[in-house]
Amino acid sequence: MRSFAYKNPDYIKNEVVPELIEDNPCYQQSVYDTVMYDESPDGDLIQCDMTQILLNQEKYRRLLGDMNVQNILAQMHPTQSTVMDGMTDEERFNCVISRHCQTMSERQAVLQQLASEKSELSAYAESMLAETKAAPSTDSASASES
Repeated sequence: MRSFAYKNPDYIKNEVVPELIEDNPCYQQSVYDTVMYDESPDGDLIQCDMTQILLNQEKYRRLLGDMNVQNILAQMHPTQSTVMDGMTDEERFNCVISRHCQTMSERQAVLQQLASEKSELSAYAESMLAETKAAPSTDSASASES
């Protein structure tokens, strides 16, 4: 039986190099990139997650050192400081929308909700401004009458 599977002559088994995705604001190089993929007992590459690193801490501490494992765990479990701290509001908004809204209908629903909240807030702000403008004029009028 013939095999029609394409065999890439340039393919090197178990060699994966993480690439910086252009214009992706959420990517920063980290120590984790070097151990992002691990070899399973079958010989396949599997992507490491926090659970695997926690379960095999001794192995990763031997490979990378204590401090690097702590850094990896700190990066995988974000603290108060995140990549989004350096972003503008628009970049942060685009990042959140692209991460959490997978379909166009989800994006439209979120944008409609934000637009309605914006219009409600704008109306509230305008009423507050109108009240503050109206209040001093009545105070100054009553002060001049006395």
